[in-house]
Amino acid sequence: MPLSIHTVELIEGQFNFRYRVATHFIEVSRTCHGPVRKASLHLDEAARTDLNRDMTVLMEGSNAGTNGTLLIPSIYAEVIVTTA
Repeated sequence: MPLSIHTVELIEGQFNFRYRVATHFIEVSRTCHGPVRKASLHLDEAARTDLNRDMTVLMEGSNAGTNGTLLIPSIYAEVIVTTA
């Protein structure tokens, strides 16, 4: 039986990813985060080097840190649905 939706609320939030430096982010992602971990496992050494370079450029370009560490602000959406 389908649910009857009463209200839908959308809340925008911000989360700051904090790492020592870009290479620390890549290291954590490669060991803990599924998609990056799986990609790294299936790439040859040259492709893995290219991925690391591209990720480093992306992280450093998004870095809002001012003290030599990596600070990447991220916006997320929280959706709350209530049913009748």
